[in-house]
Amino acid sequence: MFDRPTVSGAHRPTPRKKYELVQAALAEDYAHAGAGTSLPSESDLCHRYGVSRVTVRRAVNELVNEGLLTRQQGRGTFVSPARDASSHPAEWIDSRGFFAQMRDQGLHVSSTILFQEIVTASREVSDALQLPAREEVVRLDRLRHVDGRLDHLTRSWLSAKKYRRLIEYNLTDRSLQGILSADFGFTPRLGEATTRIIEVAGVDAEHLRLPSPTVRLRTFLRIYGRGRVPEVCTETIYADAHASPTFTYISHS
Repeated sequence: MFDRPTVSGAHRPTPRKKYELVQAALAEDYAHAGAGTSLPSESDLCHRYGVSRVTVRRAVNELVNEGLLTRQQGRGTFVSPARDASSHPAEWIDSRGFFAQMRDQGLHVSSTILFQEIVTASREVSDALQLPAREEVVRLDRLRHVDGRLDHLTRSWLSAKKYRRLIEYNLTDRSLQGILSADFGFTPRLGEATTRIIEVAGVDAEHLRLPSPTVRLRTFLRIYGRGRVPEVCTETIYADAHASPTFTYISHS
């Protein structure tokens, strides 16, 4: 059972209610965590502090109200930036992929496959993957849902010479990065992300259930393995108007 009574250096009364004890412990445990650090799932926090979900939820809500934590709908709860930093919560790119990142937060990810074929690379894609002009690539378009809520549209490209078999996989409820690691021996080491604001129109706006055109955040990520040539490049267009432009790439290797 949870029994920590105070938070070092915190200027608040000694907590007495159970949720206040959890609130104080969370504030202490994450006092020195970097902005964007993800909190464990509610079930993990319940186990850690020996309390109910109602108590954990109340404690987290209080810290969100204080501005110490930031909640992103469908993504989880994160340590807020410092008061003099950007007001946007940090968005994390996990080297194991979005699927694993959300699963670790107790959230369910599913995909609607829009396109899964071999195509000729565009100039942007061939440059990003350092391929000859008009080289064949695997293109995979997916709508990603988190706990049933539409989150983003993502397109991934990989060299067809190495990853042609990807068009045979069912990725509706599977992690692309997990497949690349398990079946193709690809271990991500480095990610380079660029972001810009774009007008989403036409079919993309229709997929994201947005008026056409609508301004949204677009990211473009190149992922490297052991070599100096990117293995994967991915475009992501977010459905949420408040998606954050701050990124950190986490390596688990």
